[in-house]
Amino acid sequence: MNNVHLCKTITEKHVQHFVHLIELHGRKVLFIKFLQTIVKAEHQYIKNCQDLVMSEVMKSNFIDNISMRINFFIDKNVA
Repeated sequence: MNNVHLCKTITEKHVQHFVHLIELHGRKVLFIKFLQTIVKAEHQYIKNCQDLVMSEVMKSNFIDNISMRINFFIDKNVA
Protein backbone atom coordinates (compact mmCIF):
# COMPACT_ATOMS: atom_id res chain seq x y z
CA MET A 1 0.00 0.00 0.00
CA ASN A 2 1.48 3.36 -0.97
CA ASN A 3 1.22 6.59 1.02
CA VAL A 4 -1.36 8.22 -1.25
CA HIS A 5 -3.68 5.24 -0.94
CA LEU A 6 -3.12 5.15 2.82
CA CYS A 7 -3.90 8.87 3.17
CA LYS A 8 -7.12 8.39 1.22
CA THR A 9 -8.30 5.96 3.92
CA ILE A 10 -8.07 8.63 6.66
CA THR A 11 -11.46 9.28 8.25
CA GLU A 12 -12.97 12.23 10.04
CA LYS A 13 -12.43 10.37 13.34
CA HIS A 14 -8.66 10.21 12.74
CA VAL A 15 -8.46 13.94 12.09
CA GLN A 16 -10.73 14.75 15.04
CA HIS A 17 -8.47 12.72 17.31
CA PHE A 18 -5.33 14.63 16.32
CA VAL A 19 -7.05 18.01 16.51
CA HIS A 20 -8.29 17.04 19.98
CA LEU A 21 -4.73 16.10 20.97
CA ILE A 22 -3.59 19.55 19.85
CA GLU A 23 -6.34 21.15 21.94
CA LEU A 24 -5.29 19.12 25.01
CA HIS A 25 -1.51 19.14 24.71
CA GLY A 26 -0.73 22.17 22.57
CA ARG A 27 0.70 22.44 19.09
CA LYS A 28 3.32 19.70 19.34
CA VAL A 29 5.43 19.04 16.26
CA LEU A 30 4.31 15.41 16.10
CA PHE A 31 0.62 16.31 15.88
CA ILE A 32 1.12 19.10 13.34
CA LYS A 33 3.42 16.90 11.25
CA PHE A 34 0.74 14.20 11.09
CA LEU A 35 -1.82 16.69 9.76
CA GLN A 36 0.71 18.00 7.23
CA THR A 37 1.53 14.48 6.12
CA ILE A 38 -2.04 13.40 5.44
CA VAL A 39 -2.88 16.40 3.25
CA LYS A 40 0.03 15.78 0.86
CA ALA A 41 1.68 12.47 0.04
CA GLU A 42 4.24 11.76 -2.65
CA HIS A 43 3.87 15.29 -4.07
CA GLN A 44 0.10 14.79 -4.43
CA TYR A 45 -2.45 16.79 -2.50
CA ILE A 46 -5.23 14.70 -0.97
CA LYS A 47 -8.37 16.83 -1.33
CA ASN A 48 -10.50 14.78 1.07
CA CYS A 49 -7.88 15.08 3.82
CA GLN A 50 -7.43 18.80 3.17
CA ASP A 51 -11.17 19.28 3.61
CA LEU A 52 -11.25 17.16 6.77
CA VAL A 53 -8.30 18.95 8.36
CA MET A 54 -9.59 22.43 7.54
CA SER A 55 -13.07 21.59 8.79
CA GLU A 56 -11.81 20.23 12.11
CA VAL A 57 -9.28 23.00 12.65
CA MET A 58 -11.92 25.65 12.03
CA LYS A 59 -14.25 23.95 14.56
CA SER A 60 -11.54 23.63 17.21
CA ASN A 61 -10.97 25.73 20.31
CA PHE A 62 -7.36 26.58 19.57
CA ILE A 63 -8.37 28.71 16.59
CA ASP A 64 -10.08 31.07 19.05
CA ASN A 65 -6.86 31.32 21.06
CA ILE A 66 -4.80 32.09 17.97
CA SER A 67 -7.25 34.69 16.68
CA MET A 68 -7.36 36.38 20.11
CA ARG A 69 -3.55 36.64 20.10
CA ILE A 70 -3.56 38.08 16.57
CA ASN A 71 -6.29 40.59 17.45
CA PHE A 72 -4.42 41.64 20.59
CA PHE A 73 -1.24 42.14 18.57
CA ILE A 74 -3.06 44.16 15.88
CA ASP A 75 -4.95 46.32 18.42
CA LYS A 76 -1.77 46.93 20.40
CA ASN A 77 0.22 48.04 17.35
CA VAL A 78 -2.48 50.14 15.67
CA ALA A 79 -2.87 52.55 18.58
